[in-house]
Amino acid sequence: MAVLQELAGAWELESHQNFEAVLVELGVDDATKPKCLRKRPTAQIEVEGTSVNLKHTGPDSTVEYQIRIGQDFELTDPHSMKVIPMTANVEDDKLVYRAKEKIADSVDYVSYEIIEEKMVCTLTVNGASCKRIFRRM
Repeated sequence: MAVLQELAGAWELESHQNFEAVLVELGVDDATKPKCLRKRPTAQIEVEGTSVNLKHTGPDSTVEYQIRIGQDFELTDPHSMKVIPMTANVEDDKLVYRAKEKIADSVDYVSYEIIEEKMVCTLTVNGASCKRIFRRM
């Protein structure tokens, strides 16, 4: 599970691809979308064995959750504030969360991986996917 150690550290959003499509699927209103697209949140990831503590901090909120690989946990969607039952695993050198059940207007899939020294977070909602690219701080 070397990917977990590679993800550990402090990260800052550098860019995103197709994020607006995911915001649409999350039900974010048109007035709020531009603000979401301008935000540059940070992520702090701490790893101890198979336990991962993730803290995402933006200008309006902080979301923190602890996961253990192979176990269920609850993810709070930062846009809708819905609580989503997820399962976390390591697959193909990625930290992956999958929703245990489909919840309307909420995240189905999240993955974190390292590509060319950047952390790439992929989010999928109702079939729309985006990539959020973070640089190490």
